[in-house]
Amino acid sequence: MNNKRIANIITLVLITVLISTSVAGASVRKAIPFEAYSLKGEKIDVDFEKEFTLLLFISSECLECLYRLLELKNNVQSLQLENKVRILPVCIDCDWRKLVQLTKAVNSEMFLVPADLKAKWGVWETPTCFLVGPAARVLGKWEREVPFAEIEKTIATYFKDKRNVVASRKNTSSCSSSFCY
Repeated sequence: MNNKRIANIITLVLITVLISTSVAGASVRKAIPFEAYSLKGEKIDVDFEKEFTLLLFISSECLECLYRLLELKNNVQSLQLENKVRILPVCIDCDWRKLVQLTKAVNSEMFLVPADLKAKWGVWETPTCFLVGPAARVLGKWEREVPFAEIEKTIATYFKDKRNVVASRKNTSSCSSSFCY
């Protein structure tokens, strides 16, 4: 074989490995803890150890974000997951005045977060939703749309198999330290 053909084969293998790693990465990486703040100025330590959390990153300028938040709340109620899943909407570019307006618009509490959280979690567009399991493992990441059937299936699988084989695999994500790329 000539060198060019070998280089092409190696490139193809590397691309395949990178794609398979990044797809599995969201389902096995450890959730990055952070602090959020309510409109009252109360500091909230976000702990992913106890329950499922749907972490929704929204932007103050994004109407689709508000729609997805309302859709998320309605679907969690209709799927009867309120006792199993906590919805945590965080605004990544809000000041407190914008957050007051958004909270009134959707009749739901939202939280302020540090500016660097967007990069730490690998959020490149809004809305972005993460499903974090009780073992503080990121089980899924979705941008724009939230597939509720997939979320329901993931949660049902988790309760069916308490060992949660998917979440216990070694970290193969594209995260290093506390940053994702």
